[in-house]
Amino acid sequence: MTKVLLIEPPPVTEVSTMRVLGSIGSTKADISWPPYDIMIIGGLLRKHGIDFKLIDANNLRISFSELKKIIKKEKPELVVFTVAPITLASDAKTAETAKSVSKKIKTFAVNLSLQGVKDLDKVFAKYKDLDVIAYGEPELPVLNFINSNYNPKKVLGIYYRIGGRIVKNRPQPPENLDELGTPVHDLVPFKLYHDPLMKRRPMTIACTSRGCVNMCIYCASKFQRPVRYRSVENVMKEIRLIRSLGIKEIKFFDCTFTNNLVWVEKFLRELIKEKIDITWSCDVRADRLPPKIIKLMKAAGCHTICVGSDSADQKILDNIKKNVTVKQIEDAVKNVKKEGLRILLYFTFGHPGETRESIRKSIEFAKRMNPDLVTFGIIVPVYNTEFYDYLEKNGLLLNMKSSDYDTSKPPAYSYPHLSSEEIYGLVMQGYREFYLRPSFMLKRLTNSNSLRYEFNNFRFFVKRYVIEPMKKTS
Repeated sequence: MTKVLLIEPPPVTEVSTMRVLGSIGSTKADISWPPYDIMIIGGLLRKHGIDFKLIDANNLRISFSELKKIIKKEKPELVVFTVAPITLASDAKTAETAKSVSKKIKTFAVNLSLQGVKDLDKVFAKYKDLDVIAYGEPELPVLNFINSNYNPKKVLGIYYRIGGRIVKNRPQPPENLDELGTPVHDLVPFKLYHDPLMKRRPMTIACTSRGCVNMCIYCASKFQRPVRYRSVENVMKEIRLIRSLGIKEIKFFDCTFTNNLVWVEKFLRELIKEKIDITWSCDVRADRLPPKIIKLMKAAGCHTICVGSDSADQKILDNIKKNVTVKQIEDAVKNVKKEGLRILLYFTFGHPGETRESIRKSIEFAKRMNPDLVTFGIIVPVYNTEFYDYLEKNGLLLNMKSSDYDTSKPPAYSYPHLSSEEIYGLVMQGYREFYLRPSFMLKRLTNSNSLRYEFNNFRFFVKRYVIEPMKKTS
């Protein structure tokens, strides 16, 4: 008998769902990442001597019928599982499956972005087999729920049922991230994980901080406030575990890896000092990337830097309170390339003030700067953000299902001068223009470590960005 069963739910479609650390939307390429949220919870439970098991049903492609057999075998007291706003209806079947085994099993859903779901209490009420939702950072609520002998009245940071009512307790984010222990990389099928950025396999993801120094009007990172950092030694302990397992590659999943330049310099120097054979990539802001840090990143094993660009139109950047300039983005690209590192640019579309011209400007900028990879995402209106409030106030939101709130689908809003369909069409066109350039395809194939993986990515690309858009416009 297992006390706690941590579950990443079964896949919804052949396209991965981004549930990691509050992500919203489906993946834009052939990506398979570990279930880091429940790996962190697992680390906390291990630290406190609580018996648990972890099941990555998503990447192992375990069906709900198979999951039911696992739950029957393990006989858990508590099932904790991740959800995503766009797949909540499917993910909630995890609770239904657990209750079909035994009504005594407690069920607990977690995701950092659940605060961005409108009327979460009403959404929660729809899923009768779900006992508890952690609406913010979930680790301490899960631990305290267990330690209280499953008494939700004593647990902060959750919604729970009492009689026929839904009750919300005040939040409880962890102040010291080191107290969460070390994520359990040893309990997941890490040989399955991959993404287009990786240089080596096996790969995994890790996170050194929570939150972002900026507050863009659309971003769910506002739910991870204040900005907090793990200690350098705590992160190094995780990296030593990762390397001892034979994992060779890390994707650092911080909102901004270089948020705190003093902290990151100390970390990089420690990584260099220990000579750990690990290669990695990370996400940064253009204004947090001085040449000195880029050099240290390269020396510490970094091969790819991903820059949140959003737009190449300064008016749009100002509208979303990005607090960066197009010049800073250009300089970041040049400085990264100068050190011989790869660069990915993240663009997002559909912002206030967006026009056909501003979207085209960003697409042309991307082709001119010629990064190694780009993403062209469509902004999702996350509830409780300034962007959502703007759309609602101006009557721009469309009546769409929660499953349509996806960064790769037509947006859930239209502007008088720029419809949802036009935004989607321009973004899909941008993808085709960038990735179907002969020069890009030749470079990608020449530098690839796996032609089979590149073929799978190309197949995914054609389906997502050529065939599906044609269906939507036909």
